[in-house]
Amino acid sequence: MRNQDYLPDGSVLAGGYRVEEVLGAGGFGITYRATDLLLNKNVVIKEYFPRTWAAREGVEVMPKYGAALRPEEDDAPSESGAGTATAKIGEGEASQSDDYQWGLKKFLAEAQTIAKYTHPNIVRIWRYFQENNTAYLVLDFEEGRDFRDWLADLGRPPNQAELDTIVASLMDALEMLHGNDCIHRDIAPDNVRIRSDGSPVILDFGAVREAPERGPVDIAAIVKPGYSPPEQYTAAGDKIGPWSDIYAMAAMLHEAISGATPPDSTFRLMDDTLPPLKGLAGGDFREDFLAGLDQGLAPRYMDRPQNIAEWRRALFEGARAASRAEGAMAQARPRGSKIFISYRRNDTEDIAWHLVERLENEFGKEDIYFDVDAIPFGVDFRQHIEQALSQCAVVLAVIGPDWMSGKTQAAAGETDYVQFEIETAFQYRVPVIPVLSGAVAMPPPDQIPEPIRAIHKLNAATLSLGRDFRTGMDRLVTSIRTQKSITMMQR
Repeated sequence: MRNQDYLPDGSVLAGGYRVEEVLGAGGFGITYRATDLLLNKNVVIKEYFPRTWAAREGVEVMPKYGAALRPEEDDAPSESGAGTATAKIGEGEASQSDDYQWGLKKFLAEAQTIAKYTHPNIVRIWRYFQENNTAYLVLDFEEGRDFRDWLADLGRPPNQAELDTIVASLMDALEMLHGNDCIHRDIAPDNVRIRSDGSPVILDFGAVREAPERGPVDIAAIVKPGYSPPEQYTAAGDKIGPWSDIYAMAAMLHEAISGATPPDSTFRLMDDTLPPLKGLAGGDFREDFLAGLDQGLAPRYMDRPQNIAEWRRALFEGARAASRAEGAMAQARPRGSKIFISYRRNDTEDIAWHLVERLENEFGKEDIYFDVDAIPFGVDFRQHIEQALSQCAVVLAVIGPDWMSGKTQAAAGETDYVQFEIETAFQYRVPVIPVLSGAVAMPPPDQIPEPIRAIHKLNAATLSLGRDFRTGMDRLVTSIRTQKSITMMQR
């Protein structure tokens, strides 16, 4: 039986969003999948519904023990649809309605907070408006699975490379928030989604706090046992800082590696019996990475890394040490920060040019290696490619419907230079990201030449010319930035 707190399926909001299903509900709100009737695409609608202070009557949300919340005449909505709402309440009803009104302002402040920050690993908000005596946010619908479902579908502990990609992206997003005096306070598996390309996105900002804020707090609505640090259990919240998000993220990663959620942090503060992660890890992980997660999970906030930069050094120091220890193999590692574009002119020239244009805007023209036209006359092609790859942090292999046409050249005894580029990248241990053009699928492994067959196992990005190109490029740019960061740390 459907929960009476939820809007009925088929409800239309703001004249343009049809509610399709409930995605989840928390202490302060209900999240729906909806259809944007104008653009005919999925969006997420988040409704302000504090279950402690409100109840639903029909489709309207009513403060408990208070009158309906109505915008005053001088509180007309802005262009975004957001206005300041006030309530007419009777004597003795002020507390509950005041809390509801404070929560509404907090909810709309969340919209303004998310809207201020554009980051490929933070969900994008498009609009906020008031209706049904409450307020709503319209956000991107992010395809993929939440972090816990992603782990379950793996059927095994994630490996070091998979976690490095996720951790580096989440750190980058949190570092941007912290740099703007915002603390998320709700990093947990249900608030982190893993997209099909392996990149993460932070979904829910319902508990975000800007440093100077104070107000009534429903503690049960903003803590998650196992993930929230001890300082988050107090109403004052005066000890909350970047180290609080570090604890929550470390708890999430601890669960991913050990298979178990850490005990409630308040119990650990009194009697910490949690053993080091090294003894619980179910895979092959860098020791310093595990030790860095243990540091992030310290019950006392002053014992944790105090900012993301400090924690990043702790987690990735092992990668840098391993790189230095490889000695002779270090010569084969990428030593630069360039991006190498591998493609066939008869296959993906159009999308490759669009790809290069965006990358040049992001990273600078000097950081992009593209096209054989860049090779001087009279120079040995193979040597030039090898030299170029030795200066690259990542290779993008653009794959279209005719990507396998080089097999004809190879059968005739000619050099397939696209195969040579990817084969050399593998030999030099330069990371390769396959980029599938449009609806093209990765060729079956038995059709891929043996020297580059490993490309079939790599998680591929997808790019299509059209309205989805920007979204696909945003995700690809994030993956490139992550790989460039890891490569630079390994130098």
